[in-house]
Amino acid sequence: MGRMHGERREEFESRRAWAVESHVATLAKEAEYAMKRQNGIALPQRPITVSCECSLRPYPHVHSEEEFRRFQRRMPPGTEERDLENH
Repeated sequence: MGRMHGERREEFESRRAWAVESHVATLAKEAEYAMKRQNGIALPQRPITVSCECSLRPYPHVHSEEEFRRFQRRMPPGTEERDLENH
């Protein structure tokens, strides 16, 4: 990892130190998860919110609970719930 154009020596050294610390922390976390898997300990689950790509907004977004309820009320009877999962 070389110095960037115009970067001071202190900035380079702190960036390099952060990269090493980050790599060590990542390896430690991977080792911890591997040991937990081997011993049958449940790993922490974090919910992931997938953004919506409907035509209401020209960019990926997440709908509020109120908007989601409005979608449900406007959908015609017989519409399957799997169509609403993306909202």
